[in-house]
Amino acid sequence: MADNSNAKKDDDVKVVIPDETKEKYPDLVKMIMDSKSMNNQERNYWLQVLPVMTEEQVQELRDILETEIKKLAEIEKKYGKKKEKVELSPEEIKKLDEEKRKKREALIAAEKEAAKKENPDDILAELGL
Repeated sequence: MADNSNAKKDDDVKVVIPDETKEKYPDLVKMIMDSKSMNNQERNYWLQVLPVMTEEQVQELRDILETEIKKLAEIEKKYGKKKEKVELSPEEIKKLDEEKRKKREALIAAEKEAAKKENPDDILAELGL
């Protein structure tokens, strides 16, 4: 008896998997059901014609689905990494704030020192004018 209980949430068409297809090609059934490039109507087509396809056609379909899986894995590896949210404790936040404050104070002090040296009279005196 055929299984018609599989439906993807993005597609209202029920997928019907013939018993013969399930028994003869369980790996292809899984790859077809997991395929990101097919909708349920396309899945039904391939699941229905699979038993009458030649071995060459079956191998070509398998190759196409394996290529899809590999390419999606490559894309996920390259672009799918998400930055993990870092949770800091109150002590760590306080320490970071203190470090920022010290750096800010050092920068302000350095700017004041530089401003003293940039006094136009001092510059003219250094130039001998």
